[in-house]
Amino acid sequence: MKKILLVLLLVSVSFSSLQWKTELGGPVITEPAVFNSKIIVGTEDKIYGLNWQNGAVIWQKDVDSSVVKINEWNGKLFAATSGGTVYVLKDFGVEENKFSIGSPIYGMETGTNLYVSAKNGIYIYKTNNFEKLYSTEKTLGTPKEYLNKIIITEDEKITAVSQSGEKLWSYNAGPFWNPKPEIFANTVFVGGMDHNFYAVDVNDGKEKWISNLEGAVSSGALISGGKIYVATNDGYIYSLDAGNGNSVWKGGGRGGFFTKPAEGTLGNNNVVLVGSSDGKAYAFNKLNGERIWGYQTTGSLQTPLIYQNRIYLSSYDGYVYSLSTERGCMIDSPEFGDQIGYTEVEVKGRAFSVYANPSVEIRFNEGIWERVELEAGEYSYLFDPNELAFGPVSIECRVVDSAGVEGVPNKIDVVRNADLPKPEFVLEYPKSVNKGETIEIEVENDLGETVKDFSYTIEGKTYKGSGSISLDAKSAGKVEITFSKTGYADKKISITVNEDITLYIVGGIVVLIVAATGAYFLIWKKKR
Repeated sequence: MKKILLVLLLVSVSFSSLQWKTELGGPVITEPAVFNSKIIVGTEDKIYGLNWQNGAVIWQKDVDSSVVKINEWNGKLFAATSGGTVYVLKDFGVEENKFSIGSPIYGMETGTNLYVSAKNGIYIYKTNNFEKLYSTEKTLGTPKEYLNKIIITEDEKITAVSQSGEKLWSYNAGPFWNPKPEIFANTVFVGGMDHNFYAVDVNDGKEKWISNLEGAVSSGALISGGKIYVATNDGYIYSLDAGNGNSVWKGGGRGGFFTKPAEGTLGNNNVVLVGSSDGKAYAFNKLNGERIWGYQTTGSLQTPLIYQNRIYLSSYDGYVYSLSTERGCMIDSPEFGDQIGYTEVEVKGRAFSVYANPSVEIRFNEGIWERVELEAGEYSYLFDPNELAFGPVSIECRVVDSAGVEGVPNKIDVVRNADLPKPEFVLEYPKSVNKGETIEIEVENDLGETVKDFSYTIEGKTYKGSGSISLDAKSAGKVEITFSKTGYADKKISITVNEDITLYIVGGIVVLIVAATGAYFLIWKKKR
């Protein structure tokens, strides 16, 4: 763990640092919401109100089943459950009312009115009660209000319904899985499980364009600045031109994206954030799709919330996380859950601080912190896993700057697996050369990767190499070279160095010329 590689690349972005995380009584299954300056989340049996600054639980409310959606509307908190109940709460979780829809609830959305989509239709909240607006036995998505219309998805259709419940038009598409349609410039935008993203006219349902994506869409899209940002189940996020559906960029993470993207700012960069099924929150540069941030939890994530210059994450691991953008570090690789074996592992990441003289510290299994001096941007730290036992390995990074030491390190867990095969040297070299020539040897492994930072020994002397070596063949004979690297079996090769026969050939030719010349003159004199 003594070799440190620095990659100095100026990156104008901060990476969120954990401020707090609060454990609740079960998986956190709703995206965070804000109500009266409190962070509101729902679990399988409760609603919680948390202090946004320190994560303390201020209040909690028991509910009948899993919370589907939480919305603030007209100064009150509405919480819908999968069991078909809508709770109306005042501050501190005080129950003002509750209503039974009589059918499992899929989604809830607010506009001029509040709407609920249930298994048997769409409901509207009026005069302190819920009334059925539209009846159907099809699987409904979350409704979206636009002027005097309510746009929904039902099985394989996009449907527009009037405020009186009359079906205005339907467009055949999909199938869909509970997305919320979004509307911009008189156009309905919604993605389907068939890998298509649809744009139809909000007035008559006529198709404007279809964009084919590589994965299914099971969430709503973000519309911002004339662009559409949509995430897919295969772990990609797309930026599409709202006018024609053409792809602007495509960014990737790991796991699957099942939630609607959110937008915010990290440092000087405008970003699009999304939560993944692999437990990681990702941020992508809004202009070009570059992945510039990630934070690992241990459970699938809902849509991140940006509030008070912080990012709030609700995770299926039972925690709510609060992260600031003031300073912090991230670990790009290895990634959470990766397996390592015998060869050196390069820990790569990024770090940033608004304070002076920032650097990064790395440690393994809560051992000694190792300093990586950081001028700006990215860092790379090479360590020998053979110093660690087989089994779980924790890798942590933290920022040290003029303001002190980052309080809570960023941590990922990997596994050191004894059963992973040791890579082998694969060398490309000449079997023989002439004295005075240069011996070129390319060094790869059996995975086709260039081997960096290896050792090679010649006549008892050891040297360092990376990728390839060049040697001068100074004397005739055998050159024995042994290649070594941590985690590799030694590889010994032999190269024959031949005497340079060029002089002998030239000398022989000269002798022949001289002999021929002498013979010629001898014969010529005899003839005379």
